[in-house]
Amino acid sequence: MARTLKQQVSTLIGVLVTDLRNPFYAELAAGIEREARQNGYAMMLVDACNSAEVENNAALEFVGRRVSGVILTPSSAAVSVYLKERAIPVVEIDRQFAAGSADGVIVGNRMCAREATDHLIMLGHRRIALFIDDSAWTTGSERRHGYRDALAVRGIAFDPDLVLQAAWDVGTSYSRALNMLRRDNRPSAVLACNNVLAEGVWRAVTELGLRVPGDLSLVAFDDVPWMSLVTPGVSTVVQDATRLGAVAVGRLLHRLTGADPESVTTV
Repeated sequence: MARTLKQQVSTLIGVLVTDLRNPFYAELAAGIEREARQNGYAMMLVDACNSAEVENNAALEFVGRRVSGVILTPSSAAVSVYLKERAIPVVEIDRQFAAGSADGVIVGNRMCAREATDHLIMLGHRRIALFIDDSAWTTGSERRHGYRDALAVRGIAFDPDLVLQAAWDVGTSYSRALNMLRRDNRPSAVLACNNVLAEGVWRAVTELGLRVPGDLSLVAFDDVPWMSLVTPGVSTVVQDATRLGAVAVGRLLHRLTGADPESVTTV
């Protein structure tokens, strides 16, 4: 802090992630820290714990600490807008709420979901359930679009009853999956849009004594360790979270040079 005050230049990056208990966000933070350190920056990491209040408090702390910029996985546009109004550069990572006013680094969610759904269709499935988290987030919304794209291309009617939204915890996903799999007309396959939802589905399948893939095929986003420890392993769309974090740091450092007048989204 003393060096920052003397030099009027901050070498501290604020980082706000949704939930460090989730391996995806832990890898994301690791990628950010490694790239920041290699470029002479330190990281101030805050775990939002899925709490808007924690996010808001973190934004206040970032301003107070005079960070040079912030990388965050937002749950709304509020924090990004607040920081932007105080001339602190922001990079939204994994999902976007302030596109057009803040930089973003995301994956091609729609394309990935379309390819994952098409993989299941090519295996012969026609009743494919989609487990998503928050459809207001760009991740959930885009993955839902990709799912519908694949169905439309193959001439399969979209059934809204096969789209289930669950909160960001295994318990809720498990409960929703149990109810779905107990139906007489249960789906033959599931696309789970993150690793937490996939774990809930897997637990429900095990509880009911069903077999994967004999009774139900499962494809998920995020290749976390448990997916290769179970038998058979879970087919996944791998997101390189460490690489996402590194690219976000590069985007932020480029923003600090003042080279780009407009916001940029990197896919």
